[in-house]
Amino acid sequence: MAEETRQLGRYELIKRIAVGGMGVIYLAKSRGAAGFEKTVIIKKILDHLAEEQEFITKFLDEGRIVVNLTHGNIVPVFDMGEEDGEYFIAMEYLPGRDLRDVLKRLQKREEILPVHLAVHIVTEVCKGLDYAHRRTDDAGNSLDIVHRDVSPSNILISRDGEVKVIDFGIARATSRAAKTVSGRIQGKICYMSPEQASGQSVDARSDIFSAGVVLYEMLTGKRPFQGESDLQSLDLVRKCNFQTPSELNPEIPPELDAIVEKALERERNERYQSIDELHVDLLEWLYSGGRAVTSQQLSEFVHQLFPEGFEREELRKARDASSAQSADRPMNLDDALNAELEKLEKETPKPNIDPLSTTATELADGPANLTGGQTSTLSQPVGAAGTPTHPPETDSSPDVDTSNTNTGSSNTGRSNTDAGSQPSLSGDTPLPAQPTGTATGEAQRDADKPTGFKRWLAVALGVGILAGAAVIYAYAATEYGKVEVRTEPAGASIEVDGVKVSGAKTPHTLELETGNRAISVLLDGYEPQTIKHKVKRGKKQLLDNGTIELEPVEPDDEPRQAWVTVRPTDALIKIDNGEKSAQGKAKITVEPDKQVLVEASHPNCQTATRVVNYEGAAQPITFELECTEPQIAQADAGPDVGSKASADNTEQAAERRNTEQRVTHKVVRFSTRPTGGTITIDGEPTDGAERLRIGQKVDLHAELPGYAPVDKQLRVTHNLRSRYTIELAKLGCLQVRHPQGQLFTIAIDGGKAVRSNNKRFSLAPGKHQVHLKDPQGRSKTYTVDITSDANNCEWLGPNWLDDVRN
Repeated sequence: MAEETRQLGRYELIKRIAVGGMGVIYLAKSRGAAGFEKTVIIKKILDHLAEEQEFITKFLDEGRIVVNLTHGNIVPVFDMGEEDGEYFIAMEYLPGRDLRDVLKRLQKREEILPVHLAVHIVTEVCKGLDYAHRRTDDAGNSLDIVHRDVSPSNILISRDGEVKVIDFGIARATSRAAKTVSGRIQGKICYMSPEQASGQSVDARSDIFSAGVVLYEMLTGKRPFQGESDLQSLDLVRKCNFQTPSELNPEIPPELDAIVEKALERERNERYQSIDELHVDLLEWLYSGGRAVTSQQLSEFVHQLFPEGFEREELRKARDASSAQSADRPMNLDDALNAELEKLEKETPKPNIDPLSTTATELADGPANLTGGQTSTLSQPVGAAGTPTHPPETDSSPDVDTSNTNTGSSNTGRSNTDAGSQPSLSGDTPLPAQPTGTATGEAQRDADKPTGFKRWLAVALGVGILAGAAVIYAYAATEYGKVEVRTEPAGASIEVDGVKVSGAKTPHTLELETGNRAISVLLDGYEPQTIKHKVKRGKKQLLDNGTIELEPVEPDDEPRQAWVTVRPTDALIKIDNGEKSAQGKAKITVEPDKQVLVEASHPNCQTATRVVNYEGAAQPITFELECTEPQIAQADAGPDVGSKASADNTEQAAERRNTEQRVTHKVVRFSTRPTGGTITIDGEPTDGAERLRIGQKVDLHAELPGYAPVDKQLRVTHNLRSRYTIELAKLGCLQVRHPQGQLFTIAIDGGKAVRSNNKRFSLAPGKHQVHLKDPQGRSKTYTVDITSDANNCEWLGPNWLDDVRN
């Protein structure tokens, strides 16, 4: 059965390609005017991760970085967004094969990639990585981008033989204070660097190691650190022991052995110090032996490996099926623009002019003349339809601005511009003098009217001028000030109002809009600090009036525990190669400077593993296994289980009832709105998904800073939706003040009494009983109605003495 399409923002998702630990990859299309459409790849993060604020921050950070990576060896990301709580990025779709497919096909044939082709592929990868590693922000500060997952599945070979690095999916700027989500070690174990496998901080040299592993595998057909289990592979990576490539492939010369071994040095200081150094050595080896490779040669080689086609068949069929559903034939961009121009052209009457006359020739050449160095600007205001707001002159002679006309020029009818002056202002490109051919005055007047192309161009210019003026005005109207940030030690990253400043490290000077700002400094190993500062117009200020002393984080020697949850919930969890095991959910303990290997498996799903370090154990850990068929389909279907049959289909209705009788448990995914709230079920924390028994009653508690906590009891039934959202209301505010400044006793809703003369309370929206009592024993109880607006406090107290006297 064909996969159902759905919309995500302006994109139509037409086929799910893969599911990873963090996101779902879709083949998608973006459609525009005149039948224009573009095939793209959409990476949407998993629903349960969308509820983790830390992950969303990381995802948005990632998008801001990769959207600015523009290089011939990197697949471009051109869009990122959010639609109804679903976060995604859009990247270019290039029909081709990834290197993993190539190596698998060669292995099936019991062949090895030719040495010169293997080296060529890695040189192209080096070019893309070098560009990313050297990227800076607008101020020239390095972004310190690291890919972190250089592996065959992330190297694409297009049908034209171009090599591109794809999916900077876990790339981030290492200068940013944000940790990798939950501190998890990310990437494929066999391609990790020793420092990455040990959970240490990584830099560009980690990508060099991974590129060396990929080169080794292409040259030998084997991975250098492939163990019988992930734990063994992790140990091999850390020890970094491997055979030299020439021991496995005698065609490899000693010079190439030396290059590979240097890239795979265990100590990062012994490796190549930049990916460009590796690139240069590989190029020198290629060129010294006359082994240079062209993209055409690589394309031909891959074509021979895949005679069925460069594009995977299921993706090609999905694209074709989607195109067939379109009402109009898909056009490329040029076709779409031409169609729109032709439509505009038809709106303007064509002049009846002799095709051999000078005027006809000039009209035909009009657009070419515009692009040949003559500027066309507007001499009249432009109306909403793109035409002048008053009728054109009826004189048959063309309008010419004579302010800059050279009277000594030949009589061509064009206005010449003095050297260094601006071009003349005219509604159209000036026409030659009235010809003596068959063109009549009426035809000439028609010729004077803008053609479809000129009208379109005039509108574009007019809109551009107005937009530019609006931008200039908005910028000029904004007031700025400068704030210098210094820390001891230096090198801290900076946040302004919770948003990280890309590439900024202390000492650094910020240029900010005037007003109150919360400026934070963050450095690994030190406590973050936030200073509230008022930015003043046109002044340079020193934050906190000096250098901010950062306090080291006290070491935490206590072991950490974390819940591990797997979907589907009947999957098996193995901890440290089976020393401990559980089903669906388990708790792990991680010692400082230690790691735990967690493996999740299911007969119908792909096994997944994750190495959790001490930082990673600070938050719950979730596995979303990729399965061949949906598990617990009844739970996900919600109240309409089996109801795809029509109402009168008694057979299927009976089957649905039988199914409900067989189902004893239901998987329910809990979340809060807004997202980010903490949820407990019967006092136990949950990361969002729980397998609950039908008929069971559970106590729910949800809380989020700034919002009123929610407590409720829930009964699990067949009709309970598989996604249960707890709505949280913003806290309101109550200010209680004694009119004479005396201390008095305040008790709200029968709770614990406090003594104060002026106190602010955060309360849930709704009615509350407030009891006030002063030292003289006078008291009164008020009913106040609190709204969800912490910025507008309800006041109580100024008149209460008058109230009690009455």
